[in-house]
Amino acid sequence: MFLYSELKSISLELTTKCNASCPQCSRNLSGGKKNPYLPLTDLSLSDIQTILPAALVRQLSSICLCGNYGDPMIAKDLLPICRYFRLCNPYLSLTMHTNGSGRSHEWWAELAGLLTQCIFGIDGLEDTNHIYRRNTNWAQIMNSVSSFIGAGGIASWDFLIFEHNQHQVTAAAKLAKELGFREFCPKKTSRFFRNGKLVSETPIHNNDGEIIGELRPPTQSSLVNIEVLALKQECKTPYEYNQYLRETPIDCKAVARRNLFVSAHGLVFPCCWTSPIYSAPGYYQAEQIRSLVMKHGGLDFINALKRPLHQIIQDKLFSQGYPSGWERGSADRLLVCAKQCGTHKVAQAQRSTSII
Repeated sequence: MFLYSELKSISLELTTKCNASCPQCSRNLSGGKKNPYLPLTDLSLSDIQTILPAALVRQLSSICLCGNYGDPMIAKDLLPICRYFRLCNPYLSLTMHTNGSGRSHEWWAELAGLLTQCIFGIDGLEDTNHIYRRNTNWAQIMNSVSSFIGAGGIASWDFLIFEHNQHQVTAAAKLAKELGFREFCPKKTSRFFRNGKLVSETPIHNNDGEIIGELRPPTQSSLVNIEVLALKQECKTPYEYNQYLRETPIDCKAVARRNLFVSAHGLVFPCCWTSPIYSAPGYYQAEQIRSLVMKHGGLDFINALKRPLHQIIQDKLFSQGYPSGWERGSADRLLVCAKQCGTHKVAQAQRSTSII
């Protein structure tokens, strides 16, 4: 893929823990029970210093605190980890994604002096945000936002659009400007396009597994993901969609950005899309990645708490294993890579230009 000396960016998951229960998040079952296949864990400051030694942090241009499962706000050592990054590299672009529903005024004020930018995922206003961001508290989110921005932090508001909140995009943008957000970005979801089909709703479950509601995609044409529409126009059937995944050229964004993803278990992957290996059995795209990793030594072989990062990315999994899965028509074709970095980049098309 690329040399260790060329590594410029890290996407870092500090924890698999979260205070929210978002229905389309793979850390739980449709907003209800916790994913039984997901081990809960945090990376400590000591872990981070092992995985990302000071010399490497000085080499990097950016670190993004994000994750497939957890919210970095929950990580026990978030502040000391950010202090460590800043001490090693004062010029580092250090960003974080969070739901913002937690922590104290003082905590957010200190974080404002450490981060380059914080992206708050707030999907609606007071009467709607909790429909998707289940178990979050509006008053706490507003306290976090005001504390962070009031202390000089640069903040962005990401607004994931559904049918139930599409009428609030303009009002939310107005509120974002009043609160001092630098950006307001409506996100045009791709999560209602599955296996070549557009689905009209997805369920919301409680902890007992009962359906208590549903999510629907936006109906306003200007708020629909244009790459999903283009892909659906091109692929009329699931078979045609599968053929598209088998044949579309793959232009790996992780390679272009010289980026790696490090999970809360210390596991190293090319990107966040290739890392959700704790999915339920039967999810073929995740099973492909698990199979590829096992073929090249197993999880310990890509664990940066057990092997140095430079050894991991120079081994055959990264130099040959992943690239072989990008070849058109290959029997080892990695469908998740074709889905995210093929001709139609549906996830990339989710983000809109800021409207403030």
